[in-house]
Amino acid sequence: MSKKGLYILTVMLCSLMLSACGLSEENLSKLTESRDALLVQKELAENLNGNLVSDTFEDDLKQLSSQSEEFSALNFEKLKNKEVEDLVSRMDSLTGSYQELTDKISEELKAEENTTKESEKHIEILCQIENASGSELSSICFKDNSANTVTANYLANETTLPSGRILAGVTFPVYLGSNSFCLIVTDTLENEYEYAVDFPDLSEAADKEFKVKLGTPEEGASIN
Repeated sequence: MSKKGLYILTVMLCSLMLSACGLSEENLSKLTESRDALLVQKELAENLNGNLVSDTFEDDLKQLSSQSEEFSALNFEKLKNKEVEDLVSRMDSLTGSYQELTDKISEELKAEENTTKESEKHIEILCQIENASGSELSSICFKDNSANTVTANYLANETTLPSGRILAGVTFPVYLGSNSFCLIVTDTLENEYEYAVDFPDLSEAADKEFKVKLGTPEEGASIN
């Protein structure tokens, strides 16, 4: 065989050996893209989950993380071209699982944020109630007319509030989206009256203590 023929044969053999032992540029690119996409989606899901109050998805993340360890530790230099298709398929499938979990985490996070925003609209207003009605009261309840909610009787355990006395340390549960409130009072003669309560500024009410003075039913209630 001529030297030229021997050279060509050597080149062909070397090419065959490299192809058998290493990855083609195309397959190397496929693997790299799939693994990068998986790691990015994994980090996104874990970071998003860190913003949740609940631990609803902790077990799911641990399970996926365990599966991803195989791909994080891949040594491309030891892989063969025939292994690429299966590896890429499995990595892409795991990336899809992370994406599905990320969507669920996003929904849960939005629900938690909405719950927080809603809870911030519910405040408690500290008050003391002065009975200047001329009657002895056996029941005092706070009603949010807008939300149609009524508290339990502030005069518990069969106690009463005689005229001229003050009931201190009362808290009114107020929803900031409401605009109509009243006190429903009952005297010891079983007469029931409603006193409209108008707060000066609900946005600052939680930081103040108010005094509600109950006059006669005709006089109504004053608040300051």
